[in-house]
Amino acid sequence: MASESKTAVVAALVGNAALAMLKGVTAATTGSAAMLAETFHSLADTGNQVLLFVGMRLAGAFVFEAMSLGVALHSVAGERRGVPRLRFMRETRDPTLPTVLLEDSAALLSILVAAAGLGLARGDRGAALGRRGVGRHRPDPHRGGLVPGVRELLAPARGAGDRGS
Repeated sequence: MASESKTAVVAALVGNAALAMLKGVTAATTGSAAMLAETFHSLADTGNQVLLFVGMRLAGAFVFEAMSLGVALHSVAGERRGVPRLRFMRETRDPTLPTVLLEDSAALLSILVAAAGLGLARGDRGAALGRRGVGRHRPDPHRGGLVPGVRELLAPARGAGDRGS
């Protein structure tokens, strides 16, 4: 996240929160319905700044994960020496590159799923949708979703009772 953008969002967040408090105190002491409406307007602006901040953090995470995936893809291209990519991934004796590729791909996709969950349905419902897609949900965080799927793909020889953590 660019430093100037982060500073602007935080300044707007603090400013809107302070305005909401001042307007709320004024509405409570004067009984003004107009000031109460202004209080809720400032609270809505504060909420918008929080959502903007979260969105900026998701974008930053996406950029860093994409860069990591790009480096891994470049490394695979240098190592596979003409062998088709999927065959290289299955047959390589060094599990490092396939592991990094799968983890980075899952991380990028997880960020997109989480962002979509937040964008499609605001509040707790959106967060729950995002967590389910990523695979971080209750009652069993080891079933379904991207994260547990990649974990199982990377450790196929593990016993069925060993779920890891």
